[in-house]
Amino acid sequence: MNRQNLDASVCAEIATLEAEILGFEREKAACAEQERDFRLREDPDKDLFFASEIFELTRERLRLEVEIDIRRKKIRRRELGLGDAPIVDSGGLF
Repeated sequence: MNRQNLDASVCAEIATLEAEILGFEREKAACAEQERDFRLREDPDKDLFFASEIFELTRERLRLEVEIDIRRKKIRRRELGLGDAPIVDSGGLF
């Protein structure tokens, strides 16, 4: 199904999701640049390390990648005419 066959509300939702993706991508690029800066500034000879800062930036960058992936999948579901997947109870104990 192409976007010309989608109704206006779905197109608006897709546009919102795409805008969110762009924002997340900008944040991710900023995190990657800060991480790269910290890595370049590390100096083992002077005992200068930024492990916690690099860890936090890496974690934030990975979180942003997940947010981007979630929104891309939502867009794909909308394009296919599917809503959010319902929670299916398998009938198990857990």
